[in-house]
Amino acid sequence: MKVLYLVYLDLETTDFLGVKKKILWQLEGMKKLGLDVELAYKKNNDLVFINERGEKKEVYSLGKAWYRIAIYKGLKKALNNRDIDVVYIRTPGFIDLIFYLTLKMVKKKNKKVFLELPTYPIGKEFITHYKQLIRNKEFLKFSSKVPVGLIHKIYSRRMKKHVDNIVTFMPYKRIWGIEVIEIDNGVSVESVPLIKNVGNSEVFTIIAVANIDSWHGYDRVIRGMSEYYKEPSESNKPRVIFKLVGEGKELNNLIELAKKLNVFECVEFLGRKDGEALNSIFDSSHIAISSIGMHRIGLKYGSTLKTKEYCARGVPFIYGYNEKNISSEFKYALKVSAEDTALNINEIISFQKNVARDSCFSTKMREFALENFTWDKQMEKVKKNMLK
Repeated sequence: MKVLYLVYLDLETTDFLGVKKKILWQLEGMKKLGLDVELAYKKNNDLVFINERGEKKEVYSLGKAWYRIAIYKGLKKALNNRDIDVVYIRTPGFIDLIFYLTLKMVKKKNKKVFLELPTYPIGKEFITHYKQLIRNKEFLKFSSKVPVGLIHKIYSRRMKKHVDNIVTFMPYKRIWGIEVIEIDNGVSVESVPLIKNVGNSEVFTIIAVANIDSWHGYDRVIRGMSEYYKEPSESNKPRVIFKLVGEGKELNNLIELAKKLNVFECVEFLGRKDGEALNSIFDSSHIAISSIGMHRIGLKYGSTLKTKEYCARGVPFIYGYNEKNISSEFKYALKVSAEDTALNINEIISFQKNVARDSCFSTKMREFALENFTWDKQMEKVKKNMLK
């Protein structure tokens, strides 16, 4: 069975390193399941086709049309020249007329259509964005964005005839009248090394890796550190460092907050890192932060990629939402409240020390990731529906 995975992003920019990694892992998982799969994505005015190893196979020139119109034309041309059974599409943020027509065109060519929703519901995200624009007094931009939400609402409800299944990480049976395949985010365990055990240290290091946004909730860590350093100093009290890896639209706000709360010297803003540079940072870290602000975009449930990567690396982590395969019995993760309160750093230190009493905790976390979070296990659920 031949599968085309379509993405409405330029995966060659550094802005989407995490997304690209996840997608290539998905392709790798599909390949392990015996599917013949290739990836198509937008690059400037081209539609680029690559295989599961990231090697370029073909390029279709899209011209100077708006990118969604251009992708519609490029995809139509590509499907005429390719023997494709299934088109698997990562939803491009919101549904509009052009995207709706793209789905309709693919379905008319007797292809199965699978639509992946990285986030659902997204209505709260629209509202959060609108509030941010008003707060920043960007009223002209606000007036141009409001119709986007309305258009999305109209066309998302018309897709039922043109989509076979929706793939998402949220616990829904149907979305927009379309049957849902519920999967978990996965990880290529072989691609991420197990951390070295940092042991006891006078410095306690917290790490977070992300394309930084408000819903990650990293301000809660910084405010927690401020409260921690206001407490009376004790001889056995470790110095706490927060290493923040990545960039994003929330970065400047976090920098300003760290300065305002006088903890800037204890927060290391490291920018984007990967490969051995990132592995080295993990090796000196005691605990990691997953998303602790998802309530800000109205989400109670989630399946974040970083949680799976932390687990595969063997790093205990903090999260603030309902993660499907992480129960209260999972000893290596600490769930915090879904609110905007500062994190209790003392509680985090105590939690990590308790975990570290088991010298094999990292190995056990990795074994859990192998049993639950590999992409071939997740994409097997999708393949079963592709074969129907």
